Amino acid sequence: MKMAKPVGTLDELKAELREAFEHDPVDVDHVMYLMESYKSNPAEWKQYAIFDRYK
Repeated sequence: MKMAKPVGTLDELKAELREAFEHDPVDVDHVMYLMESYKSNPAEWKQYAIFDRYK
């Protein structure tokens, strides 16, 4: 498994995941490490959230 520093932002996570999925076979343990190291920040996700009070 490629050891990497924990990702700090959503943009870093996306970049690291893109790189991880370029390899065949994909190192699933590395992908899991990246996902687990990311600490969610609601401000980063706000642009993707669509509020619908009826759902």
